[in-house]
Amino acid sequence: MKKLFYLVALTGLLFGCGKSNEDGPAKQVVELPPAAPNRILYTSSDKIIFDKEAFGTPLMANLRNGTNGVLEFEGEVKTIGINAFRNCKTLTGISLPQGVEIVGDSAFFNCTALKKITMPDNVKKIGKMAFAKSSIDDITLPKGLDSLKEWSFWECTNLKNIVIPDKVKLIESNTFNGCENITTINLGNVSKIEEAVFKNCNNLSKITLPAQLAVINKSLFSGCRSLKEIVIPATVTAINEEAFSGSGIETISIPGGVVTIADKAFFSCSNLSEAVIADGTKTIGVGAFSGTKIKSALLPASVTTIGSGVFSICTELTEASLPGITNVEADMFKGCRKLNKVSLNGNITSIGTEAFYNCASLADITLPANIITIGGSAFYGCGLTSITIPDKVTDISGFVFQNCTGLTQVTCNASNPPSAYSIMVPPSVNLSIKVPAASVDKYKNAEGWKEFASQISGI
Repeated sequence: MKKLFYLVALTGLLFGCGKSNEDGPAKQVVELPPAAPNRILYTSSDKIIFDKEAFGTPLMANLRNGTNGVLEFEGEVKTIGINAFRNCKTLTGISLPQGVEIVGDSAFFNCTALKKITMPDNVKKIGKMAFAKSSIDDITLPKGLDSLKEWSFWECTNLKNIVIPDKVKLIESNTFNGCENITTINLGNVSKIEEAVFKNCNNLSKITLPAQLAVINKSLFSGCRSLKEIVIPATVTAINEEAFSGSGIETISIPGGVVTIADKAFFSCSNLSEAVIADGTKTIGVGAFSGTKIKSALLPASVTTIGSGVFSICTELTEASLPGITNVEADMFKGCRKLNKVSLNGNITSIGTEAFYNCASLADITLPANIITIGGSAFYGCGLTSITIPDKVTDISGFVFQNCTGLTQVTCNASNPPSAYSIMVPPSVNLSIKVPAASVDKYKNAEGWKEFASQISGI
């Protein structure tokens, strides 16, 4: 027996134009192959029957411009297949039948008019990109759901509120990325949230992280400009790359269980004025707090590894204490123009390139006795008036004190002149250089020092 496929004039364009009559638009009749027993039939609100086998995948490939209104179903349907209604841009609503357990990958991808969907509670899986770039503004996720696949609601820009069912333990990457109008999310019993799940959710203002969460993953809240505060559970051991970068976070308290704060974790959080890091954190990555407005950087002694530029361009930073680290990395405080107090521990062996570049308010700093190298332009543009270089220093890179216009005295305790190149350009006529008395002649003839020969004298 053959099934008939009835098309209204709007879809008739696909098969030829029908003739009009006084009863309304002409209808086209297309004969389909015999239906198999397990064939799935989809019926629209105007009673058009869509047969999965007849059109292959995607199901509605030939009907994307002619499917209007709300789609309903008849028959036993357990799975909405991959790409089933992809790009059906006039579809406004979906009510899935009770038997559906799986919504396949990209099933409703780019259904730009789709605003409402009803799903039965026995849906267990929502596939990759299933509703991505649709116009859904409200959705109740099924109680039976145990999986939210990656990108499933990506750029659903009208979606406002989300409640994650209790059975869901994992939210895969980018699930709600770009849902810019989400304001509230209830995470239920989720224990793992992969990267960028809430990235660029610009109106998300508040969220409570699950007590069992172990990692705040990469870019998880990146770009969430309305997110002002968040409580990090004691179970969290790592804050990964760019986790909060560009967000609206104003204050953050990081518990001692967080071992690692990764690269750019709070990068460019322009409202962040306070960051309290408890003892227990060991590593802070590159640029982790760069571009924030924190006023103090008082690290616990447990922090022994720190990346370059961690506090660069922190324009409100006034004091810093680094009791556990052994190297001041490159660019660490670059552009911190209000920094005026720095405490370095005695085990530090190097000052990196441009570490204090343009720290205009830094008038005084005590360099620890174990320092061996000072990187290029390390104190460029600082407000230093005097500085003492410890006797273990063997290398001073170029332009280290360039543009330090207030520097009048440098004391270098090394018996042998450290290798140096243009430590100050141009040489300041007001500069006095003090060195060990027995080494005065060595300094006056050494590269990087001889240009100041007339200003060098013994201690």
